[in-house]
Amino acid sequence: MPNRMQYSDAGSGAVAQLFSPREVRALEEWVRNTHGIDPLHLMERAGEASLRWIRKRWPTIRRIGILTGTGNNGGDGLVLARLAQGEGYEVKVFLTGPIRSEPARTMWSRLRSQPVPFETHTESATYKPELWVDGLLGIGMNRPPEGASLEAIHFLNQTHVPVLSLDIPSGLDAGTGSLPGGAGSAVCASSTLTFLCWKRGLFTGEAANQVGCDLVLDDLGLPDSAWSREATGASLLSQGELSVSLPARQRVSQKGDYGRLLIAGGGPGMGGAIRLAAEGALRAGAGLVSVVTHPEHVAGLLAARPEAMIHGSGTGEIPQHLLERADVAVVGCGAGQEEWGRLMCEQMMDWPGPVVVDADGLNWLARFPRKRGRWILTPHPGEAARLLGLPVSTIQGDRFSACSRLAERYGAIAVLKGAGSLISGPLIRVCPYGNPGMASGGMGDLLAGLIGGLAAQRLPLEQAASMGVLVHALAGDRAAQAGGERGLLATDLLPQVQALVNPVPAHCQRIVKHDSN
Repeated sequence: MPNRMQYSDAGSGAVAQLFSPREVRALEEWVRNTHGIDPLHLMERAGEASLRWIRKRWPTIRRIGILTGTGNNGGDGLVLARLAQGEGYEVKVFLTGPIRSEPARTMWSRLRSQPVPFETHTESATYKPELWVDGLLGIGMNRPPEGASLEAIHFLNQTHVPVLSLDIPSGLDAGTGSLPGGAGSAVCASSTLTFLCWKRGLFTGEAANQVGCDLVLDDLGLPDSAWSREATGASLLSQGELSVSLPARQRVSQKGDYGRLLIAGGGPGMGGAIRLAAEGALRAGAGLVSVVTHPEHVAGLLAARPEAMIHGSGTGEIPQHLLERADVAVVGCGAGQEEWGRLMCEQMMDWPGPVVVDADGLNWLARFPRKRGRWILTPHPGEAARLLGLPVSTIQGDRFSACSRLAERYGAIAVLKGAGSLISGPLIRVCPYGNPGMASGGMGDLLAGLIGGLAAQRLPLEQAASMGVLVHALAGDRAAQAGGERGLLATDLLPQVQALVNPVPAHCQRIVKHDSN
């Protein structure tokens, strides 16, 4: 079993679109009005999909316990119980309360026509299944679980057998990926099978801790026309986008064709941050990279990375001729919170060209806010909290809203880093890749340089931000696969970065020697 969440689609739908709970309801209504597929049909199909997934994921188990809630999510579990018993499984249902949903009541009536045993959830502790199914709370849940539902969640989190969550782990907010009831108030699934479409909350915030090692979509046989409707407000980044955004280079090229990037930062004692940003930019393919840093780092940077042009500044001031030559700039990596860093960051933010602002640049921006165009901000949740004047818990409670607010307040493209990084835009992009090994020093500096390096190659800023996040996360996953998550270093990503920014084969050699003998 993989130690990182894997996701895939078991249906034929468009996997890129992410739906809020409101958008899911609109999709269900459209399906009903356009194709006559009512909630009962969808519930029946969800039960069928659940049994298919159990057969595939756990082919040897024969005893299933199903914990059901009072709404439609419980109805999905009731259908599964009826179908599984019909195929010879030993099934027992445990109810957390009287069924309130009309479709679920219908499914309960159908289930009672078969001798499927059931109890209240309080009796579940004595049952010993090989698999527990979580059918407690669905996507409409956006408040802390309580009462019998919370007790059942606690029970499932203490069991020692696999747990399959239907649609979403109970207690996880489908719209935000947050836990309204706090830590321990949501099911930690072994596997999550979601229905109809991907939900936003499955891919960011606390979701990675809850959905388990497999996150699978079954679109319940939706027609292809369902995905040609009005676009949702968010979508997943996909590795396939790299070949479109980063085509093979023209054979006739020179370094000026791929941009002049200026990177400013690396105050006293912080030379590593600026080196990582420079190396990220170079491996991303920037044509020329100039670095302005504290004089104490010049010799070391020249020795370590002679491909970059290194300039020392004792005051933090950036030479004007470097600004005039630059196409794009990155500022803030290791700049520090002293006067040296303030002068550098303010000068760069006053520059009219496109700028990527990271790390201490964001801290200076929080102290002296401004709104301008043509820039990318790359905060982690703590920096985002300072930029918006909000607690970190509020940022993490609705990362989609926080990302949009950052973009609006500062006139920027915002990259809200973390598990399930978000990139603002008319369509918020969500990165489903990355791993906890990347929670180590220098990863953000590398990302800032990578984004700057792509922007220097004339990618539109929003695209540069999205592809930078995508390459960074995929590189982290490849590096972790090779050596493990614990002990993963930012520099471990660099060989993977170079491979990922070259997603199509290089031009073939067209001149060959023909031996006539």
